Amino acid sequence: MIRLEGDTASGRAYMQQLGRMHDGMSRVNHGLCHARDRRSPDGPTLAPLRAASPVTVA
Repeated sequence: MIRLEGDTASGRAYMQQLGRMHDGMSRVNHGLCHARDRRSPDGPTLAPLRAASPVTVA
């Protein structure tokens, strides 16, 4: 979802990551990332991504 308000855009994305560990176990990580960008005369200003509520499922 992306929301535009004047010169500011904000969005969020649901993320899922699958991984296999060195010991053979697999992991699934879920999370929600938030982003906010602002347009300025010098070009876009990008804020760092923020992750909220990461969950690891064994």
